[in-house]
Amino acid sequence: MDVESGEGAGSRGASAAAGAAAAAGAAGAAGAAGAGADPAEHRAIHLPALHPLPVPALAAALPAPDAVVREDLVIDPAPDADPDPARHAALRLQGLIDRARRQPDLPVLPGTPRAVASRAGAAAVHLQELSAVVHADPGLVWRLLRRANGALAQSSGGAAGDVPRALAMLGSETLARVAAGGPRLDLDDASPHSRLQGESCLRALIGAQLTDALCDVPQLVARAPAVGLAPHLGRMVVAVHAPQAALALRAARLVQDDAGTEEVAVRRHFGCGYDGIAQTLSQAWGLPPSLQPVPAPAADDWPRHRSDDAQERLRWLARMAHEASDLMLACALPQGVGPGGRPSPVLTVEAALAQLSLRAARVLGLEPETLRQDLSAQQARLPALLARIGLPAELLQPPQGDAVPPSLALLLQGLWRHLAPRRAVLLLSPHLGRQRQPCVVVAQRGLPLAAAQREAWQVDPWAGRDLYARLCQTGRLTLVADVMAPNLQRHLPPAFLRQPPGRHFLLLPLQRAGRLIGLIYLDRDERQPFELDAPRQQQIVAAAEAAVSALTVG
Repeated sequence: MDVESGEGAGSRGASAAAGAAAAAGAAGAAGAAGAGADPAEHRAIHLPALHPLPVPALAAALPAPDAVVREDLVIDPAPDADPDPARHAALRLQGLIDRARRQPDLPVLPGTPRAVASRAGAAAVHLQELSAVVHADPGLVWRLLRRANGALAQSSGGAAGDVPRALAMLGSETLARVAAGGPRLDLDDASPHSRLQGESCLRALIGAQLTDALCDVPQLVARAPAVGLAPHLGRMVVAVHAPQAALALRAARLVQDDAGTEEVAVRRHFGCGYDGIAQTLSQAWGLPPSLQPVPAPAADDWPRHRSDDAQERLRWLARMAHEASDLMLACALPQGVGPGGRPSPVLTVEAALAQLSLRAARVLGLEPETLRQDLSAQQARLPALLARIGLPAELLQPPQGDAVPPSLALLLQGLWRHLAPRRAVLLLSPHLGRQRQPCVVVAQRGLPLAAAQREAWQVDPWAGRDLYARLCQTGRLTLVADVMAPNLQRHLPPAFLRQPPGRHFLLLPLQRAGRLIGLIYLDRDERQPFELDAPRQQQIVAAAEAAVSALTVG
């Protein structure tokens, strides 16, 4: 990957390996998922610095044979270069748990404190009404249960495994203080970290609502929402306390978007999966065993008989709800070309939920078709949950437009979801690579372009002299570290300067048979630069090649 600093110091880079297979990209993601973690979490190494290049003009800088590695760039060692990966994974896990102990309050939704105050301050309020307000916010549920299970609270009546009991122990005034104090989730800045925290909150709400709706034991109904949140605790804590690592682990799903690829990356980075993190933290917070999740089973390892233990059945229900939430938010990325030159089949969300229903129905004592219908009903409620949290509605929607080939639309969606830029734009040659045809905007995700920009901004890779045309000519994945630096800003297309881009952007040319057919542009603002190591660069290239291959044979 080429990296243009724009600061007169040159660029850092190594060409992203073209021709990487999708499977190799997925494996590389698992091996290097820790690369974006906070420097304090692990032993860091500095990339060697090469000779600096003057950047008097863009044309002289781009084709230069050498590059500069930014000396402050700190990355995690590659797995095969780390002499003691288990030790460093344990150190990262300990650092995560220590931060979660020092700052145990997870963020609550912006409207939660006011909603709690209005209910708690009422002259007469029912415990059930207060519980409903708490259950609407996963962060508040964990705050309340942690507080209720503190040493002093436990000595007065035992552990609290559900919200109603915690409220009975602490009272409405304490609830109002707990809701008002501590951090709040803020999605207004549209930062990758905030968006990732919002998405983890969305997954948790899906799991809690499904568990609550499908619980068939009256005595356990009060406990169901909290048990439904349990499998999501590990992911939420990583998103809050190790945000850079969370982005890297999320990017592990770039080529094959399923929970397994991310789980492998989490285990490599922390030495255990999200379930292990949740279990360690729940013990540190003094939570009861009923709030520890059932370990995630392999596809063929779901129990084949209904559990006679109602509490154990509830925990399996929470596990099923967790798996369902992951599937509902999955993006079916192109999987490359299979035998005979045909695209490998991509499982739709609906088909994946049907398979989950078949696996989980027996232990839950439900009919698979009934369970599938329940999952479909929950999926229909997702837009309302998105609105409640403040996430963009397009999180669930592929890019629209007749001119967008499906494989490229999925690629754009996947990059936007997993790399969390503020904007992702697909520019495509109208005739898919015929010479002298400029690329024009055909699809986008995130922050929209103005109508005038959409009509006027195009890239002519053959005759254009702007920054994007020049970078297209390299044919390589390129990361520009500061596009608003004076020596680069003057090369931006005039139409794009009407609404300046983020300072950091990533450009991915799309090629077929050696010809450029289009490019993908991602950007972030100055506070959130892209940090992509070589394996994740390889993943992006592999995903793009799979998308173009599917387009070629489709």
